[in-house]
Amino acid sequence: ATSSGIVAISSSDSGSSGDSGSVSISSGTSTDDSGSVSISTGSSSGGGTSGDLSFSTGDSSTGVGGAVVFSVGSSGSQTGGAIRLNGGLGTSSGGNIYLKPGSGTTGGSIYFVNPSTGANYGVISEDTIDFSGISTVSIDSSGTIDISSSTTLTISGSNGISFGGSYMFNYERGAGTVGTATSGQVTIDKMAGTITSESTSLSSSATEVITLLNSRVLASSAVFVTMGGSVDCLLSVVRTTPSSGQIDITVANFGALACNGAYTMHFQIMN
Repeated sequence: ATSSGIVAISSSDSGSSGDSGSVSISSGTSTDDSGSVSISTGSSSGGGTSGDLSFSTGDSSTGVGGAVVFSVGSSGSQTGGAIRLNGGLGTSSGGNIYLKPGSGTTGGSIYFVNPSTGANYGVISEDTIDFSGISTVSIDSSGTIDISSSTTLTISGSNGISFGGSYMFNYERGAGTVGTATSGQVTIDKMAGTITSESTSLSSSATEVITLLNSRVLASSAVFVTMGGSVDCLLSVVRTTPSSGQIDITVANFGALACNGAYTMHFQIMN
């Protein structure tokens, strides 16, 4: 087997101080449909790879590197033409599309430009997605949108954060029983949860202190504790004292009878 020959179309090099010549490939104008221009590599029918198609500009030793511009024509009465970047079909995985800004002292970014004003309204860089150039950005899905971070995820808004009246669920929550490891203490490292008491017969008019060990708690934490279920007695939380890593919860029985079994409490922590 033999290889086919090479076809090269180029202008001549410039002299010591001039510009090199341009190369123009175009179809003619028409009062109906103008002709297409097709640039493609051949298919490979054997086990080889089809040829690459490369568009690039030359390097510059002291000036700015040349740009590569793909643009489509405008329409005087209908929709402007589209630009489509399509990855190849594969029997296992389809082809990917990569957008790679240039490297430098400061890495390049991907900008989104307003077609009317020419101003940048959004940018995606190595560490930033910024669309502060427009007033509203919508991310919609007919299914689930998953946003996650390996460390901290921060959501902020200068006028507040609205959940649109939506149902909220899957808060961090745990449960534990006082005295499982140490009498009078329970460890639940969650922002909310349910505590089951160690005592099963808290007397009428008696109080007891339960220490919740919780790594989420700060001395400045706002702590909310409500009583859950109890039998025969009338219980109330009379004091919560947060400190770093724990909350001391004072419970009192205001009923006429002693409790006839363990009771439960529910807590929530806000930092």
